[in-house]
Amino acid sequence: MQTLTVKLPLDLLVWLDDWPAGLKLNTELSAAASSALTALVRFWDAAILDRLVASLPTVFRLGSFVGLLGASALIALAADLLSLATGHLYLAYLGSTVTYRWMARLLGGLFDVFRGAPPTAKPLSLWIHLC
Repeated sequence: MQTLTVKLPLDLLVWLDDWPAGLKLNTELSAAASSALTALVRFWDAAILDRLVASLPTVFRLGSFVGLLGASALIALAADLLSLATGHLYLAYLGSTVTYRWMARLLGGLFDVFRGAPPTAKPLSLWIHLC
């Protein structure tokens, strides 16, 4: 489990921090994103996954009792365990999309300023939506 949820994402982040496929990315930006996401993956591994792996015998016993409730309860337990094991990937996705949306809106506003568009009625409305 740790190979797929920790080692593979860390290897991909190291690959992204280098020159992937010969493409030169923004070095500072890729280093910052890589270090932040690496810290998230390592924290999730230490805080959640180690405890989850240590409690696997208890989880299997719980699964055997939940199996008495039916297949849908067992599938729901498996789905919950999977979402707990891959929660850090969802948090990385969420953080990346929020950052991208914030930067796209900010650059769109900057484009409007430089092309001479009239200001909006609420100048702080951009900051209300971003925060």
